[in-house]
Amino acid sequence: MLLRSAFKKYVPGLLLVSFLGLTGCENDAQWLLPEPPETEQPSPAAPDYWPTTAWQTADEAAHGFPAGAFDTLAADAAVALPYHTSLLVIKDGWLLHESYNSTPNVTSDADRKNHVWSVTKSVTSMTLGRAWTLGDLRVPDGLAASNVLDLTTGDIFPPAIMSTLPADDMRKTITLRNVLQMRSGLAWNEPAWLMSFSAMKDPLLRAYYGMAPACPAPPDSHFLACSILQQPLAYNPGTVWNYSTYDSYLISTFFTGITGHSLNQYAADNLFSHLGIAADTDWPNLPDPITYGGGLLNIRSRDLAKLGMLMLYDGRWDTEQLISKEWLTQTTSAQGPGLIATFDAMGEPAAAAPLDLYYGMQWWTKTGVMTGDDALTARGHAGQFMQIFKDKGLIILITSDADSYPETLPVRSSQINSFLKTSILDKL
Repeated sequence: MLLRSAFKKYVPGLLLVSFLGLTGCENDAQWLLPEPPETEQPSPAAPDYWPTTAWQTADEAAHGFPAGAFDTLAADAAVALPYHTSLLVIKDGWLLHESYNSTPNVTSDADRKNHVWSVTKSVTSMTLGRAWTLGDLRVPDGLAASNVLDLTTGDIFPPAIMSTLPADDMRKTITLRNVLQMRSGLAWNEPAWLMSFSAMKDPLLRAYYGMAPACPAPPDSHFLACSILQQPLAYNPGTVWNYSTYDSYLISTFFTGITGHSLNQYAADNLFSHLGIAADTDWPNLPDPITYGGGLLNIRSRDLAKLGMLMLYDGRWDTEQLISKEWLTQTTSAQGPGLIATFDAMGEPAAAAPLDLYYGMQWWTKTGVMTGDDALTARGHAGQFMQIFKDKGLIILITSDADSYPETLPVRSSQINSFLKTSILDKL
């Protein structure tokens, strides 16, 4: 667990808004993917072109915005959000606005690859959806599960990991479904973990903080997954939602165990390549075969926007259904009323609290977290947002530099959402 002194630095209200916006959910361990709604939102009409090779620009007035609506958008964003590095607005598949803002630490332009932090989680979910659509994410022969999402760590993780746990340990029953939903039950206090390493710039160093001695030291295989499972259980798997980047890492461990492929290479070969996403997009493995499914994706803004466009058009790209609508409908549906993990004054797990959860499987379903406009949203630490408004045919993407203007970190989420709403969304 975390050093208790680290938790004293954590200001709950501020960090909830700035990083996670923690909300809650409760369903029992058998909670399944939600049924599609009785009246599904229709897919937007197919765009006039697909930006596989390049984005095409258009005037905002031709796509529902007032003439000149974005004339001062770049300048206004530079003042209101000085830490942001890129801002893109896409409507009906057309690039209506694109601007890049240099910060005291970063010179930004269209060629810069942005570290998008937890936006990576949504790309992880998309990659699993691609593998599921192709038939590569399935129950391996000889296992009893009827649904791939019900495979457990005991089914899939290597013996070198599972042998570190007692034979009847419930951590062996954590399912792929649980970690996609962030319901592993592991006692992990992510806000305090992040704040305890606020001075460290390297996310890999964050990833290796506080790991257990029962596991082999890196670079031995599966060190981090083994170490994550050394964390005690605070709640029964599947019962309580707790935002955890390490749950996202376990997703990647499941993926490799089931498919035999690393998540990053599979995404590059089977997803990114279809969209024309640059081959030098950077999404590393750690010093073992597992891709860091919860972060570390470095991608150009235009390429990230292509992933947003794939989601806007329900997994379709040109003439191909790259990700099935069934997978997307199920994994992007909010979990709804339930229980959220809480922590006491010393940072230890406490009784779970009831609250609605606007979170599906590695996707948020609002522009904010507990409030905001309905939108499919990928979001990451320090001001990374990709908001997808299916009913409007609209994508808004903004990236930010984590190191510039650090005093703004606690309020960036609210600042960004307010600016995007008043400067873009309300003008449509």
